[in-house]
Amino acid sequence: SGNWDFADGTLSGWNATGSVTVVTNGIDPYGAYPWVYPGGGNNSAKISSDRNCCKDGRLDRVINVPPTGTTLFNFHFAMSIFNFPHVASQAAKLWVEFYSSDLGAVGVSTFVQTPNPASFYNPQADGDSPGSHPVTYSDWNTVSMDLSGYAGQSITAVFRVEWCGPGPDWAYVLIDV
Repeated sequence: SGNWDFADGTLSGWNATGSVTVVTNGIDPYGAYPWVYPGGGNNSAKISSDRNCCKDGRLDRVINVPPTGTTLFNFHFAMSIFNFPHVASQAAKLWVEFYSSDLGAVGVSTFVQTPNPASFYNPQADGDSPGSHPVTYSDWNTVSMDLSGYAGQSITAVFRVEWCGPGPDWAYVLIDV
């Protein structure tokens, strides 16, 4: 209940800004992973895109952590990033934030780089010189967080994607909660 996993096919219960959609099917052109989490329902949320230049996206929701009982928060994500050689501060990126603590940036250990440039997989993809830069992607990952330290409190979970600072180099993420 509560449309945590976008089961009703909408973003109801979530705050969405920018480029955020619900997807019901599709295979990623770069990583060949399904756009809907295989262990979940029939929908996932897609934040940002590889088209329509520079449209960041954000999806957030307040979590009312119960005072007792189950306090695990699980989310699943898969993502693709256009691999233009920017410095990290300018590169396209995914942010996952919980407004209760900040443990700093965490990498994804399952990243893989495509053997061919982005345009090989999607000729319509945006990006600087898409004919010469690959895509870094990761199939679905699961993150479990124990929120028992916040029992009885409200915290906000935020998932956001930013395109690169200078221009048309993109990232997107698929989310299931």
